[in-house]
Amino acid sequence: WRDLRKAPFPGSNLDAINVKDGSSVEDRADQAMGTTRHIVTVHVEFATQQSSIATDAHLRKIMSDIIKAVGTDRRWNDGAENLAWDTRIVSTDFDVNQAEEIVGGGQVVMEIVFTTLDFDPYNTNH
Repeated sequence: WRDLRKAPFPGSNLDAINVKDGSSVEDRADQAMGTTRHIVTVHVEFATQQSSIATDAHLRKIMSDIIKAVGTDRRWNDGAENLAWDTRIVSTDFDVNQAEEIVGGGQVVMEIVFTTLDFDPYNTNH
């Protein structure tokens, strides 16, 4: 993960994508005894600098590609089991900035819902 506000990608590294595993909320309501439901917020940030394509339409296409990729497996199956119950897109946004060169970027924010054993937050085998 990279804090793009403090250290943006240099132009030579664009196109770029940055995934930030954000906050997590625990919810024990409606859960079986011994399990905890988690909702983790994930930010997928992207940037492009190619002046001929850093347009609103191109940025929407990048967001669409990210959403489609997540939608192919909303339950994050690892081949043996589903690691999550669901993935929801929460928000999308983008912006184009033209200073010396045209740079466009944005983000797709999603929530991933999964359960673990109580007091064992990385064990999804239940």
